[in-house]
Amino acid sequence: MRTRSTKKMCFLPLVCGVLILCVLGGSLMGCADRQQVNTTALLSDGKHEIPVWFYEFLLSRMKAELARQKYDVSSATFWDSPITEGSSVSWRESCENSVLDTLRMYLAALVLFDENGLKLTDEYYSSIDEDLDMYLDLDADGSKSAFNELLAAYGVSYDTLRQAYADEYRVALLQTYLYGKDGSLIGNNVKEEYFEENYYCFRQVLFAKFYYEYKTDDFGNVIYYDTASGKPVYDSKNGQVAYDADGKEYKDSDGQTIYYDEDGKILYDTAKGKPMYVTDEKGNAEQNAYLPGQLEERKKKLEQLRMEIGLNDVQAFDRAVDEQSDDTDGAALYPHGYYLSDIEEANFSDAYLSQILSELKNMDIGDTAIVESEYGYHLIMRYPTTEGDYKADDYKVFFSSFNASLVTQLFRDKCEKLFETFTLSEEAKKGAKDILEIGVNYNY
Repeated sequence: MRTRSTKKMCFLPLVCGVLILCVLGGSLMGCADRQQVNTTALLSDGKHEIPVWFYEFLLSRMKAELARQKYDVSSATFWDSPITEGSSVSWRESCENSVLDTLRMYLAALVLFDENGLKLTDEYYSSIDEDLDMYLDLDADGSKSAFNELLAAYGVSYDTLRQAYADEYRVALLQTYLYGKDGSLIGNNVKEEYFEENYYCFRQVLFAKFYYEYKTDDFGNVIYYDTASGKPVYDSKNGQVAYDADGKEYKDSDGQTIYYDEDGKILYDTAKGKPMYVTDEKGNAEQNAYLPGQLEERKKKLEQLRMEIGLNDVQAFDRAVDEQSDDTDGAALYPHGYYLSDIEEANFSDAYLSQILSELKNMDIGDTAIVESEYGYHLIMRYPTTEGDYKADDYKVFFSSFNASLVTQLFRDKCEKLFETFTLSEEAKKGAKDILEIGVNYNY
């Protein structure tokens, strides 16, 4: 049984008002079902052309993206409304302009593809045909005419959809040719400059809104465990053995000799072992919330710490991170600091990271700020970026979109240089369907 797959294509991110819209495509005008497809040239450089049908096709994809975000795309009122309060630009105008921008990018890509002597191999076309055959079976019971009727709502036909997919492969192939797989051909100096311009580094002193309790022995002492075996680790160097009435060493349930201090308390090896949190029945560490009055005191304490540290005193802030922060694991894992960027915001695991990023954008190196989250109070200081962290294994969690974003930026810069050579046919644009009339394209 065949099932629908998600086709891997080249994405060109565009900003449409406050919405990031990832739209695909681009095509040369070719053979198509002229009864359903508007093949009039919309954009041209004199040799290559982008037809109206592709403009409509991209609008159908954009319409689906907005529908996924719960916008009422079937309402004329929505399309006529401003994208933000007080804006003179409507959703219709903004989306149309964004699609035209994408079409210019694709036209430039097609020009560059030919200029660099690149070709699509039969392997690419075989992959496209395999996907189209799957869509044909699943959505039209194998009937191409029925499939064309379905696609007409999105401005395309079987043939033009095949062209669009081929051009998406052309863009991907061109980007790899220019910049290497995952940006491998881009120089380190370019990457370093992009890193410094687009990423913010910070360290934090966290005063959490909750605390954990460590496992203790019968005397109330925190137990230190071997992380590999999970058994207690005793300090045999500084402790002493105790004996029962029969002259036998006291041992624990694992058969290990127990060592004690002079007062008769169990002595654990705090250098070799680590404490463990009290856990619930599912094995999760139990959180204990501070009371409202305690939270207020913690907040005031952090504000006082901020005043004591002042500005630009990195050494004082580092000491506070080491000695007072509840974020001990993060401080140990990332001694250079955490990295945030608009580029990575879609990957943020928590909303408060966007709050911190917003603060960082208004801070100079050495400035401090306090951000409150559901986890606690975060005293942050902005730090300089550390050379090479964007490619360091220890910091890769912060740079999952780095190479792809850089490739996109360099590619856009290269394509935009050709824009002035393109001609837009206003008459052809007037002949295109309005976005309200176009179908909502979730699948192609």
